[in-house]
Amino acid sequence: MCASALSAGSDLYRAKMSAEDAETYCGTNEKCSGFTWQSKASSAPSPPPKDAKAKEAPEHPLVYFKGGLTVEAARTNMNTDQAWSAYIKTANATSSKSASGSVDHGPEGCRVAGHLAVRKVPGSLKLYLHSPEHDHVVEKLNSSHSVNELWFGEPLSKLETTRLPTADAAELMSPTSHRLDNMAFMSEESGHSHVHYLKVVTKVIKHQSKRLHDTIAYKYTVHSNRYDSKDGVPAIEFTYDLSPISIVLEQERMPVYRFITSSCAIIGGVFTVIGLLENIIHYTAAQMMKKTI
Repeated sequence: MCASALSAGSDLYRAKMSAEDAETYCGTNEKCSGFTWQSKASSAPSPPPKDAKAKEAPEHPLVYFKGGLTVEAARTNMNTDQAWSAYIKTANATSSKSASGSVDHGPEGCRVAGHLAVRKVPGSLKLYLHSPEHDHVVEKLNSSHSVNELWFGEPLSKLETTRLPTADAAELMSPTSHRLDNMAFMSEESGHSHVHYLKVVTKVIKHQSKRLHDTIAYKYTVHSNRYDSKDGVPAIEFTYDLSPISIVLEQERMPVYRFITSSCAIIGGVFTVIGLLENIIHYTAAQMMKKTI
């Protein structure tokens, strides 16, 4: 690296990242000849940060990756701007590790995690694969993705796990509540979008003990589809529909009086059936004896 800037032109890619990540990306991209970025602040005073967090996490500079240049040409096209730094690649990296953002040999992607509060009405969550901080070539975008975990309702970490019965915890973690977990969806070509249709049914588990609250488990079925994007920008969409019908699971104990009544009814029915059979046998035997005499 040297304190100078590569001349404008021959831009391959631009992205905000650290110098270490940029070096990793350029080394694994065969088309990259080097990169340059503004390593020092300009002479104009910068506004003070709004809070202390801005000081702790400074924003990465915008890195300009160059392509189609030899080592000699890259050194020739450098200027003497001391506020900028430049990196010229002499050989490709042997490791397959990559860093943030790439057109051809970029990273595996980004991670999206969170918990979204929605109304109990049909809706959708749509993730567009673009960002105003990056230059995207639409023809190169690929929407292949994997779902590590997707569920409805509160996670177990927020529930009273100490008071939660084992059967209820197993119901919340059952496969019917996590059908998309650890599933991968691949796009063989760029420009494809994925949509997942989810039908959600609520299952309420009621308890007789007043110390335990009702456990609500959300079960869902899913059907996934892939289609070509009309605007050319791929997206990943989760469309959900909550069923108005709920499954209520409740355990009821039989009162003592109902047990006694049922037992008496069973005993009375047995005696009644035995009496009927006795009368039929007695009547049949009497008729047969009359014919014999």
